[in-house]
Parts: sequence; structure tokens; C-alpha cells
Amino acid sequence: MSGEHPDPADDNEEEVDELNLPASGSHFKAEHRAEVLDILTAVRDGGEAAHAAGTLRYKRVRDILEEYQEQGVLLRSVLPEFAGLLVEAFWNRATQDKEAVLQPFGSAQIKDLLVSSAPFEEEDEPRTYLHEIAVLAYVLGKVVGPKNLISHLPHDVRQFEYAFYYLIWSLRTHATRTWEIRYFLMLWMTNTVLVPFDLTSIDSGKHETLGLTDILLEVAQHCLGDPGRVRDVGALFVSRLLTRPDIAKSQHLPKFLEWCGTVLAPPEEGAQEGLAESNTAAFAKVGALSALAGVLKYGKRNEISPHLDTISEVLTQDHLTQMNNMLVCKTLVKAIQRLGLVYMKPRVVAWRYQRGMRSLLTNLHASQPGGAHTDAASGVAAPVDEDDDGFAPMEVEPIVGVLIDALRNADTIVRWSAAKGIGRITARLAKPEADDVVEAVLEAFDLYEDSNGWHGGCLALAELARRGLLLPVSFEKVVPITIRALSYEVVKGTYSVGRHVRDAGCYVCWSFARAYSPQDIAEYANSMSARLLATACFDREISVRRAAAAAFQECVGRLGNFPHGIDIVTRADYYNLSNRKRAYLQIAPTVASYDAQYHEHFATVLVENRLAHHDRDIRTLAAEALGELAKAESAEDGIIVTRLVKTLLDRAINSGIVDVRHGAVLGVAEVVKTSCGKLAEDVIAEVVTLMPRIEGARLYRGRGGEFVRTAVCHLITAIANAGVKLPATIEAKTVKGKSLVKTLGRYQQCLDENLGQMSEAVQLAASKAFGAFSAQYFVTYNDAFHGKVTRRLLGLLPADNLPNERRGAALGLGLMPHFVETHTDIIEGLAAVVPVEESPEERDAETRRNACTSLAAVACRMEHEAAYQALDVLAAATQDYTIDNRGDVGSVVRIAAMEGLVSVYLALRSWGAAAKEDYVYLVLTSLLRQATEKLDKVRCAAGGLLHALVTVHGVADHVSDARTKALLAEFGAATVQDWGAPQETYGVLGPLLEADGLRHALLAGIAVSAGGMSVHVSRPAFQCLSEFLQAHEALREDSGNGIAKIIAGNTGNERVILPALGTTDRLLAMDLLPAAAAEEVAKAVREEVRKSTKSIHILLPAVDVLCGVLSALPTQEATDATLHTVLLLIAGRFPKVRSKTGTVLYTTLMIHPQLGKDNPAAQDLLSTLQWDIPDADAVRANRDLLYPLLGLTRPNLHIIKDKPAAAAQKPALRDANADYSSLVRDAGY
Repeated sequence: MSGEHPDPADDNEEEVDELNLPASGSHFKAEHRAEVLDILTAVRDGGEAAHAAGTLRYKRVRDILEEYQEQGVLLRSVLPEFAGLLVEAFWNRATQDKEAVLQPFGSAQIKDLLVSSAPFEEEDEPRTYLHEIAVLAYVLGKVVGPKNLISHLPHDVRQFEYAFYYLIWSLRTHATRTWEIRYFLMLWMTNTVLVPFDLTSIDSGKHETLGLTDILLEVAQHCLGDPGRVRDVGALFVSRLLTRPDIAKSQHLPKFLEWCGTVLAPPEEGAQEGLAESNTAAFAKVGALSALAGVLKYGKRNEISPHLDTISEVLTQDHLTQMNNMLVCKTLVKAIQRLGLVYMKPRVVAWRYQRGMRSLLTNLHASQPGGAHTDAASGVAAPVDEDDDGFAPMEVEPIVGVLIDALRNADTIVRWSAAKGIGRITARLAKPEADDVVEAVLEAFDLYEDSNGWHGGCLALAELARRGLLLPVSFEKVVPITIRALSYEVVKGTYSVGRHVRDAGCYVCWSFARAYSPQDIAEYANSMSARLLATACFDREISVRRAAAAAFQECVGRLGNFPHGIDIVTRADYYNLSNRKRAYLQIAPTVASYDAQYHEHFATVLVENRLAHHDRDIRTLAAEALGELAKAESAEDGIIVTRLVKTLLDRAINSGIVDVRHGAVLGVAEVVKTSCGKLAEDVIAEVVTLMPRIEGARLYRGRGGEFVRTAVCHLITAIANAGVKLPATIEAKTVKGKSLVKTLGRYQQCLDENLGQMSEAVQLAASKAFGAFSAQYFVTYNDAFHGKVTRRLLGLLPADNLPNERRGAALGLGLMPHFVETHTDIIEGLAAVVPVEESPEERDAETRRNACTSLAAVACRMEHEAAYQALDVLAAATQDYTIDNRGDVGSVVRIAAMEGLVSVYLALRSWGAAAKEDYVYLVLTSLLRQATEKLDKVRCAAGGLLHALVTVHGVADHVSDARTKALLAEFGAATVQDWGAPQETYGVLGPLLEADGLRHALLAGIAVSAGGMSVHVSRPAFQCLSEFLQAHEALREDSGNGIAKIIAGNTGNERVILPALGTTDRLLAMDLLPAAAAEEVAKAVREEVRKSTKSIHILLPAVDVLCGVLSALPTQEATDATLHTVLLLIAGRFPKVRSKTGTVLYTTLMIHPQLGKDNPAAQDLLSTLQWDIPDADAVRANRDLLYPLLGLTRPNLHIIKDKPAAAAQKPALRDANADYSSLVRDAGY
């Protein structure tokens, strides 16, 4: 300590129940202890031989120790054993190098060593035996703490000098990466340097001119510049060394202070240092400051006092306090506060506040009805002792000033250290000086102060309160500041700052509960409890909500005067508040119901703060929470329904901030939604006219206008759902000025506008509002109004309109009321929009998606044959694979179509109109195909719908085939956790391939997925298909024919053809396609090659399939036809295709020698010739040599003929056969 007597307010601040002791039953596991002891014993006894046996045992020990990183206290029982074994193992090996270590050396050699040892290069070599031991010691110290480990290291004076010389030897011989050895040696020496003998008595004289202490300081100073942990333990070693009784009185301390002055001196003017040099200097500064802090902490005050002026001169340099380096600033603050403590005599000031309630049991008893607080701690300050009024020396004032300034530092760790320093120094000041410190801290809470100042000020207040240095007389100033800190938030552009300030404010409240008696806090208990609960329920950040809950719980337990504290703590606990939505919508209303004060404060916070928050999600939740609070109010005296809703109505029009307007409109909407019957008539009238007033004031304009539009739509939804009776006319602003307009027409005009907005969020909100509005106010059909609305929306569907107008119209048509007169037109109009537009410029996936959703909604509301038309249209929409620069945008259409398909089918069943089994299979096959395709989200949606159809709606009962019905039943009995997981999905859907009516749809999906690029999908998909074909040999032909149909039916469609060809090639390689199926596949692939000769992407995999199928073809005619196609490709236009064809054909002929007339000669020709040369004539000539060798006749085709002059003048029409003509022409025929 820095004096003769320890300060009880400095190092013994925590109460007994705060000690970090392990919980009951917590211990270091016996099996871990036995295993670590066995390994360390074997390492100690085995030495280098044990190390050579393997290094896994070291890793095992590290892993076991690091499991206790968060509970290092559990290792205290085994720490002596572990540390002893490590030291013995290290010492046994280190003493083997005694001759090299103990060589004499001089001062020049020491200086050269310390200069040259810094830039050791990293070496990627295995760790040595000593290095592994040192690493284990470092990990052990990291878990239990270095100071705890030091106390269990040996302190034999005979080992001290050798350990030090071994440290020097390691600096000379070991690379930088072995820093753990130096760390362990310095840690060991930190303990042995405390031996009670004069160091000169153990100096063996292995050096020439320097004493042992001089060399110790030289090496330690070198370690203080280390960039890692060696620096920290080096500072601890220096502080222990220089505070020894025999060293403190010598000249070593002044020399060290002189060295510190050199290291911490300002750089010379005009000096330019490189990055590496500046970093090295910064590390040295940190080491020097840490060592000074240790000297001031551990040294005796009377021994250090003669050097205080020198130390003060070094630490108070202006350039140090202005540095931006976090480590330097933190250690500077730590050192300078220790300097201030040494200037003052250690004492416990009499004016300090006596701590509050110490017994939780007594306090809880006192908080019960009929209980009374005991006077165990009255909260009255102890009598002032006249001898205790001594003022601090003048040198302390600048030190306190540095600490006050450090409260505003940009780094949290610096502010935290400064706050603790202020608390420690204030504990030794006279009361007037302490009051000045408190006033200086309070200046950090200026309105113009940044968040760092507020955070540092809160930390300082908490430290002062914990030490009893903040007297209750200061509460009048401190408590309001603390309450403001609990809601501190400053918006900066697109983000806000203040989370750390609010967290620190919670810490201040926690400190109040720990330090003061209930009587002193009673005056502020209501305001603190309400503000803490508001922060716990409504703060944006989970850490702050939890901190506020912890502070509230502490106040309830120790003060006991927070209203309904115990009941609230059981509901608003640490875990319940982790979910923001639950905190707003469930916990907050529950807490508000306990006390009218909480209810009023919550409502005020929501209206004044949360509804104006910069985060839109917070405003939305705040509005919903306000609506929940309004439910519990009465119409006569409720603060929300009588007063706050009027405030919101005013802000919705008069506020110039978009966030405020948006939150105000949302708040009004939620109050109307939940408590419309409690609102006065004049308020209802203002609510009804709010939308036209907003539009009249042109509040949609500018940035954020779409938020206001969304809120207005939400308001219309609330008005409709609440059944508010609308007047016939309302006043609205028009081009002619203010005039009366029809209310329904004005509202419909607003909805039409918002349905046509570009923002999808606005469109969705408008569609929801339109649905509620039409359901409430469109009672009977009126062609003059409803027909006009319908015709307008239908007119916006064609592709010549703007995309946003088409999307909005498609959404709106699905929400029209149940008027039979218009439903047929709506279904036809929507059905015309669902197919993909022919022109790529006119395609809009969102319009088609909305049309699918609306088509299903309209079809479900009418018992009409047109619903079957909707089923056909939606089934076709499940094949929408449109792609644009965003990717597979057709996926959203497919998902909407599947959902609509199921809903329409179920509606038809509910009307008893689903007797057509074809439509059952239509729905099932559409879902099955999507459930086996590549995209996870589509597969997840299809799998969920299919499983619900089978298990919930019993679709299997409407299937006549017994086998299909049984397979569907097995499918329904399966459990799938995630339909988006391919391994689960394909494993469940694979058995359905056995059903004849479902097989083709499944193959269409699996064939594409199994040949795709995504391994996580293709692997389980192909595994599903191959296992099915292996298990069902009788179904191989039909399955192969199905794959052939897939290839033939998607000519030129690379999305299907490429993966299907890949899947087919893998099936051929596994011999899973019978001869008949192989013939169909070959025919389909030949046709695809004929029509896609310009697509190299298709031709490359087609080569593999055509050559792979040769050996499986049943007839010579099919084999010859396939070989002809292969020889066309080997002389085609693409060199890459020619090269691959030659290679694959050569491999095929080598594997299947029965192919061809002269197979060996054909192999020689294929292997010796180069097929990708640019000379087309040479390639064709070489290709022609293969015909007789393969037993083929060279075709003599004449595709190109002279065109008549008249035909030449006509525009050329694209013909699929033209591609094949091009291929034949390029091949030289």
C-alpha cells in the first residue's frame, strides 16, 4: 500500500455477500484434477522424452484449464499442486543449461543484447519442452489471475539469480514467439524478489562491473517495452523490486525515474518517426507508467515522498494528457491517481456517510405489511473530528483536475479508471474539498457536453456513492441528473449515441441501493422506480434493459420502498426483458397495472420519447404499447384517452420532424384501435379529419414521407376495424380551396394513391387498410361507386401501366367486397396478369405475385366454376422461373401461387365441389415439384403446405389409388424439423417416387436439384434418386423415360437442361438406366443438340451423356445415330467442345472395346490428333477418318441451298432447325 495503514474504502469496499465465491456445490471436477495431475506428473518425470512422445497432452491441459476461464476461483484448491508441478518441470529442464547460462558477461554485452534482442523474427517451429511448460503456466495464470499464481510460486532465494540469468539467456537465444518463457520467469522472479535478504548478499559476481540490481533494472526496463503480456508482469516486477527496503533507500529509484522521464519525454520538434518506432515508443510509455503506478501503490509513503516532485513533473506533462493512445491514457490515469493518494495521509474521513441497510433479510421483513425498519444504519454522518479537517496539499489539485478531464476521454476504460481515482482521492479529502470535487463532476452533465462526459460523470457519481462520499444533501442535484441519464440519447445522422450513458445511469441507481438507507432515498423512490422501470421496459438496447432491471431489483431488495417492488421483480426479470417486443407489449402493461403512477409515467414516456424515436421499429412498438395501456384506462380520467391523444393529434399536423409525425399518427391509430369507445366525440371528429388535414398540409412530401403514408393507412385500418361512424362529408383542401367532400370518396382516393406508391411497405399497408375499409363501409353494391373503383383497378393491370400501379391494383382487387356482379371480371383480369409477359421490359414479378394472392382470395369467396379456372392459372404460375438482375425473382410468384393453390382447393372442398380427382393431383404435383427443387425458401414453403394438406386436411382420402394413398399416409406420419434442410426433405419425399401419379413431378424437381451447383442440395437429391432406383428396379425404365421427357420438354432451357444432363450422366455411370430408357434419353439429347448448337453450355454436358449412353443402347441403329451426333460435335464450331468430345469419346471406346468396327485404330486416331486447332478443314478431314473406323457411313447432306430472290427479301424467321443446319454446315457437309 501507499502508506502505513490500508484504507477500508479503497481495497475492502465490497460487503460480505458480494464476494466472488463459488456457488454451493461448484468445484473443480475431480476427473479434471486427476487428469491434469497425471499429465503434469508425466511431463515432469519424463522430461524431454515425454515431450518427444507428443504434444497433444499439453493441449488437453490447456483445454481443461480454459473451461474455467469464467470461474477461475474454482482452481484455487488445486492451484498449489498445479503450480508446483509446473515449476519443478521447468526447473529440472532449465538447470541442464547451467554452463551456458552462467557464463560471465559485462555491461557492454548487456546493452548490446538489449538492443539486438528486440526484433527477433517469428519462426514456425514446434514448441520446445520449456516453451510448452511456460505456455501452461501462462494459461493457468490467465485463468486464476497472475497475482494469485505468484503467491504459489516458490520463493527460494537460491533460485532467484539463476532464474534471472536464464531470462537473459532466453533473450539471447529464443525467438520472439517464445515470450511465454520470459513471462513465466518474470512472474517467478516477482515473487522471489521479495526475499528478506539484501540482494548484494546473493550476488554471485558473474558480471564484471554492474551489480545484480543494476542488471535487474536494465533487463526489466527492456521488458517494459514489450508489446505483450511480458510488459505487464515486468511492471509488476519493477514495482516490487524498487519498493524493497534496501532498494528504496538507494539510488536505483532516482535512476529509474530518470529513465521514465526520458521515455515519457515529448518528442523533439520536427522529429518524424515511422509507424513501428512510434508503436515501440508507445509500448515503452505504457510500461513505464505501469511501473510507476506499481511503485506508488506498493511503496511506503515515507520512502517515496522525497521523489514525489520528480514523479509529479514526469506524470503531469501536457503532451501525455493529450495523447490519443488508449493504453497510455489509461495507465497515466492509474499512475497519477496513485500519486495523489501518496500526497495525502491515509485516513477514513469522519464526514463520510455511514453505509445503509446491510441485511437483506431484515430489509425484506421491514418491507412487508406491518414491518418496520430497524435503525441498524441510520444514514446519519458520523461526528466530525476536528483533527480530520486537514486540507490536502496544493499538489493534489492539478491531479484531481487531470482526473476530472479524463472523465471526458474518448475511451471507456480511461473514464472508468478516472472515476475510480476520483473516488479514492475524495475519500481522503476534507469535506469542503470533497464538495468541490462533486461540483466539478456535476459540471460534466452540461447540456452541451458530449456522451463521453455524461458517461464519465455517471461512473464518478457511482464510485462516490459506493464509498459513502456523496452525502444525501447532494441528492437534490444528483438524482435529477441520474434520471436524465437513464433516458439520455443523442441522434447523430442515421444512428444514436447514449447506450453507455444509460447503462452508467443504471449503475448509479444500483450504487444508491448499496450505499444509502431507505429513509434517505424515500423522497426520490417513486421517481427513481418509475424511471428505472420505463428504461427496463422501453429501452432499445437489451443490455440497458437488463441493467435497469438489475438496478431496480437491487433497490427493491435493499431499500424496500419501491411501490410493488417484489411483484414487479418477479415479472420484469433479467430474462423476460431480453425480448424487446415482449417487454413493450406484455411486461410494460402488466407493470403499469400495479400503480397509477407507473401507468402515467409509462404513457408519458411513450408519447414524449418513444413515439419520437429515430428508429421506426421502436416507434411502432411504442404505438402498440400505448394502445395496450389505453385499454386499462377509464373514459373519464385516463391520461391517454383524455389528454395525450390530443397531444398526438396536434403533433401529427404541426411537427416539422418526420419521425415525430409518423409516431404521432401511429399512436393515434393504436389508441383508436384499442380504446375507440373511450374517446370523446370531438376527439373522434379530429381523428376522422386527420388524414385529409395531413394531405392538405402536404406532409407526405420530403424524405420519410412514405413512413407517414404507412401510418395514415394504419390509421384508416384502425378506424375501419373500430367501426367508427363516418360523417357523410368532411372538409378537405382541394384545388379550389377548402370545401366539403364525400367522406367515403375522400378516403378511397387516399387508398388509391397509396396503392400506387413505389414503396412496397406503403402498398401493403394500403392494401390492409383497403380490405378493412371495404369490409366495414362497402355494404351494398353501388355501380356508380364500387363499379368505378373496380374498373379503375382493372384498368391498371395491363403491362402498359407503371409497375407500381400494377402491383397496387393487383393487391386491391383481391380485397374488394363480396359483390358477385364484379367477381367474374376480377378473376378474368387477374388471371390475365399471372402469366409471364412476353416482353422482358414489361415483366414484373411483384405484380404477378400480388395477382396470384388476390386471385386466390377472390376465388375463395365465391362458389363458382371460375374457381377451377383460378386453380389452373395458379398451377401454371408455380412454373414461373423468371430471372432478372436480382436473381430468381420468379420464386416469390411460385410461393404465392402455391399458397393460393392450396387455399382455393380447400375452399372448393368446403363447398363440396372438389370431386374432380384431377385437381387433387394438380395440387399435389405442383407442390411436390417445388418441394424438391433447389431454393431453400421455396422448398420450405412447399413442404410445409404439402405436409399440412396430408396431415391436417386429409388430402389422401380424395385419392383413389390405394398405393398412392398409403404412400401419402407414410409421408404424413414423418416428422420434419426444417423443410428447408435438403437432407430431411429429400429423405421424406423420396418414397413418393413409387406413386405413378406423382413420379413425373418429383423427377422434374429432383433431376434439376441433383445436377445443380449447390453441393448441399445436389448431394442429398441425387442420393434420394439413386437409392430409389437401386431399390425399385422395375421402375427404372419409367423413371428414365420421365427424365427423357423432361429433357425433351425443355428445349433450350438451360435452367432445366444443364442439371438434367448432369443427373443423367451420373445415373448412366451407376448403370441405373435400362436399355429402353437409355434409348429415349439418347433420342432426347440428340434432339436437344440439334436445336441448341449455339449454346456451348448445353453442348459440353451433352457430350458426356451421348458418350456415356453408347454402351447402354439396345439397337445398332440407336448407337449409330448417337455416334453420328458425337462426330458432328467433334468437328463443331467450338474448340472446347471438340477437345472434350475427342477426350470423352476416346475414354468411352477404351472402356467399351465392342463399340466401333476398328476400335483400337479409332482410339489411336483420337489420342494422337489435336481436335481444338483453329484449322476447321483439318479437323473435318481428321473427323472423316473416324467414320469407317466406327463402322459408319459419312453422311452427304446438302442443307444450304440457293434461296430465291423473293425469299431473300423477306425478313428471316427463326427456325429451330436452322441451328442444326448451322451445325451441319460447320461440320463440313
